[in-house]
Parts: sequence; structure tokens; C-alpha cells
Amino acid sequence: MPSKLIPLLQSQAGTIDIESVQKFFRANRNYYSLESSQMLVSPNLAQKADDLIQEMGLQSSQIMVYLANNIQEKNNVVPYSVIAGIDATLQKKLGVKLAANDKPGQKIWLLDWNESPLKPALGDLVSLEYFLPEVVGKPIEKKDSFQFAGYIPAEINLVDPEITPDFPGITDKLSLDSWNPPFPYDNKRIKPRDEKYWQDFRSVPKAFIDLDAAKNLWGSRFGKITSIRVYPTNLSFPDGFAADFQARLLKLIDPISVGFVFQDLRARFQQSSQSGTDFSGLFVGFSFFLILSALILVALLFRLHLERRASQVGTVLALGATQKQVAHLLLLEGLLVAGLGVLLGLGVACVYAIGLLQYLKSNWPDSSLQQILKLHIPFKTLCMGFVLAFIMSAVAIFRTSRTLVKTSVMTLIKGGYLDSTVLNSKQPLSLLIYGSLFMILGFGMLFLPSSQDHELKALKFFGAGGLVLTSGLFFLGAFLRYVYKIMVFGHGLDGLARLALRNMARNKTRSLLTAGLLSSAAFLIIAVEPFRKEADSNTGKNSGTGGFSIVVETNIPVLSGLDGPSGIETILDGVQKSNRGNPQRARQQVDRFKNVLKDVKVYSLRFNPGDDASCLNLFAPSKPRILGVPNSLQQRGGFLFSATTEPLENPWKLLDSSNPFVNAFVEKNTVEWMIHSGLGKDYKIQDASGKDELLKFAGLFQGSVFQSEILIGESQFLKFYPQQQGYQYFLIDADSKDLSEIEEAFKIGLSDYGAKVSKSKDLVERFASVENAYLSMFQGLGTIGLLIGTMGVAAVLARSVWERRAELGLLSALGFTQVDVVLVMLLEHALLLFLGLGIGTLAALVSVLPLEHSTATRWGVLALLQGGMFFFGLMVCVASLWSIRTNNFVAAMRKE
Repeated sequence: MPSKLIPLLQSQAGTIDIESVQKFFRANRNYYSLESSQMLVSPNLAQKADDLIQEMGLQSSQIMVYLANNIQEKNNVVPYSVIAGIDATLQKKLGVKLAANDKPGQKIWLLDWNESPLKPALGDLVSLEYFLPEVVGKPIEKKDSFQFAGYIPAEINLVDPEITPDFPGITDKLSLDSWNPPFPYDNKRIKPRDEKYWQDFRSVPKAFIDLDAAKNLWGSRFGKITSIRVYPTNLSFPDGFAADFQARLLKLIDPISVGFVFQDLRARFQQSSQSGTDFSGLFVGFSFFLILSALILVALLFRLHLERRASQVGTVLALGATQKQVAHLLLLEGLLVAGLGVLLGLGVACVYAIGLLQYLKSNWPDSSLQQILKLHIPFKTLCMGFVLAFIMSAVAIFRTSRTLVKTSVMTLIKGGYLDSTVLNSKQPLSLLIYGSLFMILGFGMLFLPSSQDHELKALKFFGAGGLVLTSGLFFLGAFLRYVYKIMVFGHGLDGLARLALRNMARNKTRSLLTAGLLSSAAFLIIAVEPFRKEADSNTGKNSGTGGFSIVVETNIPVLSGLDGPSGIETILDGVQKSNRGNPQRARQQVDRFKNVLKDVKVYSLRFNPGDDASCLNLFAPSKPRILGVPNSLQQRGGFLFSATTEPLENPWKLLDSSNPFVNAFVEKNTVEWMIHSGLGKDYKIQDASGKDELLKFAGLFQGSVFQSEILIGESQFLKFYPQQQGYQYFLIDADSKDLSEIEEAFKIGLSDYGAKVSKSKDLVERFASVENAYLSMFQGLGTIGLLIGTMGVAAVLARSVWERRAELGLLSALGFTQVDVVLVMLLEHALLLFLGLGIGTLAALVSVLPLEHSTATRWGVLALLQGGMFFFGLMVCVASLWSIRTNNFVAAMRKE
């Protein structure tokens, strides 16, 4: 205790309170000290304070205080000592003198206290041993030497305990022996003289070095000084100086610079409430083919209906009705039916929407969707759907009825309809030209410059598919025009096939409509399948898992990380703590886990919390999660990349902090569908102070475990988020045979940190299951289209049998068996089925193959789908023909 406090101690009967001590020092020092509750003064605060001090014409000095494990001079050692880095101003006030050629950074001054074992001569080397700041894992001790430059008196007023900021576990302890610091500490090294120093001087530094040297040795991203001393211009400060200085300093400080973040919560909530990606465009795109199929079916069924009533229409026209009157009558009749059908369709659409939502809920990886996904059908949507469907149906019905009334009256009275044996005037050559033109346009759209905008990709996909499909129908039209002219000859199956081929071309419009129905359905089903993701058996270094078996996330940061032996010790310590009440079980688990963890390698990543940016999040991520990648992982490399800005053997080098841009990695699907950006594009994030920072996406993962985060280098992470302590995201490279035990070890050992342990493969499959759920919904549209197409085939077949019953009777009279007649009809429609499905499949493959999708094209699956659709359609044809096996076609021929 300073001698000047002895009288005060005696006047208070041998006891003294802390307030009296503080009052004494404040009365005997002629300065104010600016400190931070975080121990280090941030660079921004230090700069603002320095500006204010200069503005007020005051003097100041900066101080950096650190704890040395040892001060050593020859064989003499003083343990656990406070060291202060002081600038030239404070050096002068303390009476420090240097020779003209001396460099302050090489000098050290010792406090002159009686019991000190350090007795160096001027110029002798005095060494400091200390732990390096900001070291991950086990603390690293370093030793630096300085030249002794003199002593500083212990009684000088400018040297007091408050030069050292409050540090829980050290400055609040009454003795050195009771210290409880967050670093390795051996109280057995404490000697009586050290305890006496603590009793007399508390946290007064035992040694002083130059401030610049202290900054270089002990500064960090949080700051490089621990306090700023302010001295008065005259002998004393004016009254109210402290309050005035504090008020003026607060006005200079930008709240954002000290961690305050101001947000427009309403705008953020509105943004977050929006869906991450609007899939309505894709649904409309896929539904376009379904809508087209439905309209074709409407036209086909109405056409078949009118064909059966052709004689009635002819009779009405013959009795004096005009074509316009008859057309309006037929249109009104069709619209009444269409209106009822559209109303029924609205009800079916609501049921279908409920089914889609239920399918999503049941196939979502977690139960969160059950709470937030509810059916909402605005009345305006129903009205719009009714009007659009009604108008499109009306157009299809109008065109069909208009064609009918233009047929000659005699043809209609005879039951004909634009004589089915007469094809339109277009020659095969013109159809081939149109088909080639659409084919060229389709392929040309595929080879347009690639875009990372998913909407443009979708337009490219649907545009190319639609053009190629239309081209196929033009080629089919030319083919029908050609085969209608072939001669039918031969016998057996060959002759029957020729007859079936020519019969298929007898009504070109009907055949093309049917083929269009089937091709649309095939396109929807086949085009989606290549994008479906299956469980990848490859779990190597260059796969989606990166060769890591387990991913661990913690709610509370692990300050030193889990890399190396110290990380394993952290886990084993956690296992012991989780079994506090059962020491025997704790020992057993520690022994068991120690054996399985010995070969485990852990990579610790820094983590800034935010919104999940993956497809698991239905809402728009306004602030994505950020991971800081350590150098060890960058050097290791691994993971599957879809694309990078530079073709490097190890793409992780792009995260090197020496790059001019702040490069970042992100999952390909995440950047396209959720973040709405792309490779090489900039993306704006906010740092800890709310300042906007730009990232450049230099690499895109494909099917990785990082679908929820953006990855940047650790050095850049620390610049953006200096307040984020420790690590919360861990990649575990472990032997698969001990995986369950290793997983259990991390769950138990990190339970106090709120650990979430997941198998890497399960995590990748979890993301893939969401994509597959969406793809299945799109394929569901194709399935509906297939049902519509097969209904069309069945309707066409039934109509064909009815209108050709006399012809079939003639075949029977000429010696064709019932089996031959049925086989001709089956071959005719099976060929039509095959061509329709083939055109749709070709269009799907052409539009899909040049695009990027998740896996190699599974030709076996595509062939199975194609075969399944053909078999289904064929069975419908067989079922329809089964009913005519007992028909008396000869009787129908007699009525001809």
C-alpha cells in the first residue's frame, strides 16, 4: 500500500474501504482515463477520442496493458506480472530518458519496488514471456527480449492500479493465489514477495515498454490499446470536465460503429414474409403443356360429338338455316357444357391444391412446414381461372363448330365431316419446311449465351422444348401425308401393318391432335426426371460431403475450436461434465470415446448467425448465415464444385485474403433460387457495425452440405465480424466404422454447447429430398397430361370404330378374322401412341441434355418411364377394343 495511504488507514481504525482508496488515487492524480468495458478500446473509439482531445487543446497518452507469464533477467524470474506499453507523452511524464540513437521499441523500464529480484544493469537483456493473443486451441507462449533502460519510482502519482482495466478473475481477487484466469495458471510459482507486491500495489505494472512495441506484440482485431489518459492544459481540470467530455464524445461516436444496428423492422418483416423463390413461373410453364392438352382434348371431344351429329346439322342447313345461325347454336350448346365443366374444374383444382400441399408437408424433411403452410385461395384467383378457362374452351369450340358448318350440306346429311379421306392442301414439302424452321429455332434457343438467372433458364428450357415439340408435329403431319398414298399389299402381319399405317393417316387432324396430347404428357414426365437427385454413393473428398462424415453446429461458441488434441480434450471434458453424478460411467465413456476419437480430424469454422439460405427456408433470406473458413480447410480443399471463376486445381485458394475482392463460395441452387445471384456476381451483406460489404461469388458448390450458408475466408470473416468469438460449425473427418460412437461422443461432449450433430450424407440427402418433392409435383402435372392423352386416344379409337363399322364389316365379309380386324385397329392406334410419346420424349431430351442437372443422365430410368407410358396407353387401347369383339360389323355394312 502506498505510504500516503497509511495516515488514512490509521484514522479509520486499521480498515479502509475500496471507495476511499479510489478517492485517494483520483485526488492525487491529475488526469482522466478513458477505458472500455471490453478491456480493449476499439480503433474507432480511440480515433474519435483523439479527435476530441485535439479539438479541446488537451494532452493525452495511450496505454496498452498485458499480462506476462514471466519477467526474467539472467536467472531471476518474476511470475505473472502486468506490463504496460506507454507512448512518448507518458514516458516523458514518468521521467524516462533515452539517448539520441536509442530505439524505444527495444527498451524496457522496470518498476522500482523493494522486494524485486530483478537487478539488471543498463543495457542488460530482460525477457518477457507471454501468451500470444487470438490463438485458436492450445495457448502459445512466446518470448521477447528488451534492453534494460532504467527504473521508474513506485511512488510516482502517474503509476497507479487503475492503469490496468478491470479483468474478472484477476483484478477482483485479494491475492495472487486466488486468481482464476481463462488461461493456464500455476499458483505454485507464487512467492511471498509476489503476494506482498499484490497487497501493496495491486495491478500496478512491474515493467514498461514502448507503446508501438506493445501494439505489435499484443494488439488484436478488437483494439490495440487498453486506455487513453487525458491531461489538463493548466494545473487542473475545470469543474464538470468529465461530464462535458463524455457528452461531447458521445456526440462524435456513430452508434453503428460501436455495434448498434438500426433496421427498418417493418420492411425486413415484409421482405422475409416473401417466398424465397416464386415457383409460379415454373408451374405455369409446366402447366402450359397441360393446358394445351386440355384444350386439344376439348376440341377433339367436341369434334367427335359434332361428327356424330353431322347429319342433324346438314338437315338444319338444308331446311334454310344459315351457317352463322347454326354455328352460334353449336357454340352456345358447347359453352353451356364448358361452363359447367369449368365450374367443376374449379372444385377439382381446389382439391388438387390441397393434395399438393399435403404432399409437400408429408415429404418435407422436418415438421416445420405443418405449421406455416396453409391453403389460401383468393376469390379473385377463382374468378380469373374461371374466365380464362372459359375463354380458351370457347375458342376451341368455336373453331371446331366453324369448321363443321363450312362442310357441304350433302356431305353432312350423309354423316360426313370434311370428307376424312381428303387431306388439307398443304404439301409434305411445306410441312417439312415449317418443321425444319421450328427445329432450328429450338436448337438455336438452346445455344443462346448461358445465363445464371433461373427465370431465363426456365424460358430457355420451355421455349426450346415447345419449339422442338411443334417441329415434331409438323414432321408427323408430313409423314401422315406421305403414308396416306402408300399401296396396301401383302398378307399376314406385314399387310395388316400397312393397312393400319394408311388408316392412321385417313384423318390427319384427329391423329395430330391425339399425338399432340401424348407428346405434351411425355415432355412433362421425361423432362423433369434428369433433375431428380438420388443418394450419392460417393462420399469422397471431391463429393458433396467433402469427405467429411459428420457436421456439428453449436448454439454456444467453442472458444478455442475443436482442432487438434486440445479439441478432443474439450469433448472428453464435456463427457465428464455430463456424467457429474456418475463418476464410474464418466470414466467408462471417456475411455471408450478416447479410443474412437484418436484418429478423428476436426475443422472448426467461424459462424455468424442469420437466415437459412437453403430450399428448406420458404421465406426470402434477408441476412444469410456466414461461415469463416480456416486456412487449414482451404489448404485441404475438397467438395464438388459446379463452377468457379478461375480454373484452379484447388478452388479454395480463391478465398485467399490477398485477393482484391472478398471472394465467397455458395451452393449453386442457393445462389440461383434463393439469393438470386450467380457466379462472378456481387452480393451485399452487412458487417457487425451495419456497414454494407460486397462479396463476389467465386465458386458454386453442387449438392454440398453448405446449402444454408455463404463461405468466406476466416481473415475476412474476422474483419467483418470481430465480435464473434470462437467457432460454432465443425466438419468431422472420421472412420465410417466408428461413426455411430463418434457421433455419440460429440453429442454428449458438446451438450453444454447446444450441439446439433448430423451425418453429412443425411444432410445432403435432406436438401435433395426437398428438390425431389418439387420435381414430383411437376411430374404430377405430366401424369395428369398422360391421363388426358390416353382419354383422347380412347375417345378417338371409340369414334373410329363407330364411324368405320361398315368398313370393318366389309373386312369381315372379305375373309378377315375378328382377330385381324382388332389387330388392325390396335396397330393403328399403337403406332399413333408411339409417335406421340416419341415426339414428346425427343423434345424433352433436347431441352434437358444441354442444361446442368444434378447427376448423369439415367437412361435406364428414362427408358422405363417411356415404356411405362406406352404400355399404359396400349392397355387403354386394348380395353377399348375388347368391347368390339362381339360387334356384328356385317349388319352395319348392310345399312351402308
